Amino acid sequence: MEFLDRPEWRLAVALAIGLVIGTERERRKHEEHTPDRAGVRTFSLAALLGGVLVRLGGAAGGIAAVVVVAGY
Repeated sequence: MEFLDRPEWRLAVALAIGLVIGTERERRKHEEHTPDRAGVRTFSLAALLGGVLVRLGGAAGGIAAVVVVAGY
């Protein structure tokens, strides 16, 4: 198995993307002085959860996605 194909690497990339987007939202929130609910933690958790659901795939991923959306 190649290094970039490992599941840990893919989850780390999903987490990094969520952190970058969340950091940008936090920076913009402080510059514009506007209240915003979603920030670093929200986007990193959402990205990581998305990576896990993609990793589960198939029927298990679909059921998990429905449970997460219903719980929101």
